[in-house]
Amino acid sequence: MTWDELKEKFTPTVLLLVGVYLLAAAAAVYSFGPSRAESQRLQAELARQASTETALVNTIAQLPGLEAQKGALTNSVKAAAAQIPTQHDIPEVLRVISSAAEASSVTLERLSHLPVRRDGEGKTWVTLQLGAVGQGELLGFVNHIEKQLPTFQVTTFALGRIDKDALQLVLEGNLYLRNGETAWDVFWEPPEPELPFVSSFAHQSIGLPFAHIQSCSNGGIKVLGIVEAQGLCKALVETQGERQWVKAGDWVGEAYVSDVQPSHLRLSLGSVEVTLRMGE
Repeated sequence: MTWDELKEKFTPTVLLLVGVYLLAAAAAVYSFGPSRAESQRLQAELARQASTETALVNTIAQLPGLEAQKGALTNSVKAAAAQIPTQHDIPEVLRVISSAAEASSVTLERLSHLPVRRDGEGKTWVTLQLGAVGQGELLGFVNHIEKQLPTFQVTTFALGRIDKDALQLVLEGNLYLRNGETAWDVFWEPPEPELPFVSSFAHQSIGLPFAHIQSCSNGGIKVLGIVEAQGLCKALVETQGERQWVKAGDWVGEAYVSDVQPSHLRLSLGSVEVTLRMGE
């Protein structure tokens, strides 16, 4: 087709129609682009809303279980709080310790406490101090206190002999308290004592002070003579200017006579054995 023929076909009317068509197509393309982007945005928003709705439905379905867990945790916290005394319970704490001493056949010589203290972290405690006299039941007494007062932490523990039949206990520790402003509706409930306590130990296994043992073996007890009659040996001993005849099973002051032989005398001072001969 020649140029002249084309010019004949593209009359002004045809060209006007073609221009209108092109303008309509351009307008359609222009309007279609933003509509597609908006459609994509709406689809993404709908998907997000659907996900949120699903999560909300799952959470609602879990509410009964979460409420049950909350109740169990609340009861657990209250049960734990009921084992921890507050500052206002200190007089009752002292009474509990006194009762523990009586139940353990221990004699309390001293029981006191220092002023209540609180650190920067909000921990509150009171320092308890006590002195007691007893025998093999003293360890059971301490164990009883720890069971009755689970937040009690021992800081000082000293056990020593005061005579052949008695031991002395010195105990100090910090009792951590529950702040009174928390769980105000929960009251301290000391547990009932559980018998038996820790088994008694042989109190004779706690030795005497070394100075006392040394004095017995360095002239504090003198063997003046040993006699044997019908297979039984007896020794004449002198201590602090006094003389006495002793045999196995007797006591010389705080020393137990464990054996008497024709050549020597054996004494038990706590966990220490001392052998004495005539003239020593």
